Amino acid sequence: MTPENEVTLYVNGEKYLGWTSVQIEVSVNSLVRACQLGAARTSNRASLCEGIEEGLEAVVKIGSDTLLTGFIVNKTISYTHERSDIQITIKSKTVDLDECMIPPGKPHQWKRATVSSVIKTIAGYYGIEVVDNGLAKNVRAIDFSTHETIGSGITKLLKDDSLLINDDEFGNLVVCGKTQNGEAHDQLIYGQNILTGSRAHDISKVFKTYVVIGQGTDPESKNSKPANSISEQAENSDFPRNRVSVTEQSGNRTRKELKSRAEHLMANSIGNADVLTYQVQGWRQSNGDLWKQNMKVRIKDPMLGINQRLLVSKITYRLDKDGSTTTMTLKDPSAFTVTDLPDVDKGKKTVAKKVQKGTTFLAKAGSGRL
Repeated sequence: MTPENEVTLYVNGEKYLGWTSVQIEVSVNSLVRACQLGAARTSNRASLCEGIEEGLEAVVKIGSDTLLTGFIVNKTISYTHERSDIQITIKSKTVDLDECMIPPGKPHQWKRATVSSVIKTIAGYYGIEVVDNGLAKNVRAIDFSTHETIGSGITKLLKDDSLLINDDEFGNLVVCGKTQNGEAHDQLIYGQNILTGSRAHDISKVFKTYVVIGQGTDPESKNSKPANSISEQAENSDFPRNRVSVTEQSGNRTRKELKSRAEHLMANSIGNADVLTYQVQGWRQSNGDLWKQNMKVRIKDPMLGINQRLLVSKITYRLDKDGSTTTMTLKDPSAFTVTDLPDVDKGKKTVAKKVQKGTTFLAKAGSGRL
């Protein structure tokens, strides 16, 4: 292993080298990256893991590139009369947001605040910094559930802008969009740098027609109640046979909103139906940069019938007896289209509005009140 690719674990200022097995996984729209490290010693006369204790903060690097900053969450030691082995799992600092709720007594309701400021406040309960580059700037009333994990709640908050969440190599929470890491320097080309390739095309969740039904106020309606059944749909013109998906939308919605959700559902299902997996030798591109998740990569592979740019949705760096490899799962960016509509703003009170004498509409479109 060359110095630029040597994996180093740092714990309490100590460096641990000589790992014989490495697996580091990072996924798009996943809050926590994880790393498993393994080593063996032919003599069991001395401890193999002195100084490596569960709960301690740790940093994992490939050469000079930091890959993960977090905590040791698991340690397994085994031995025979011939050798001793250690397996360590390190997870990003953001693991606490993924697994924990808002601590009792901490604020969880805001009458009017930016989504960014709320996320920073809540992540701060566990000492996590937030990087959002000004993306989560919506101002709204927010009631953050105290009965669900922080990560789950943040994901719901961000659906207004179809934003994604990730952790970064320093253990920060990152609010980002698709293709956050830009364009890869290298292409994946059959017969050149691809070791193995596969393509799984599953249309079991793809339909010809996507229908969304709901309730919406209609000022021209003769009904005495402002609740009328409405529906909109999106058509997948490339699908060969009649298949219909029907989704019910909660709240008081407009036709435009239902149409938008139908289109999102269609894009998401089509994007997730086609999954490609490639393995390449090493962890770096030809320019020295590491392969990364959430970057676009050009693929030229006549064996799998693909010649286009796709998004790296998951990346796994491995080291084993066969050397170092990078495995990438790739999808069309539409696979990460958010399929839910933003929650209606329950923080705003709806004021009765008289349209004409004897007629009062009690709710406006999008208020969520019927």
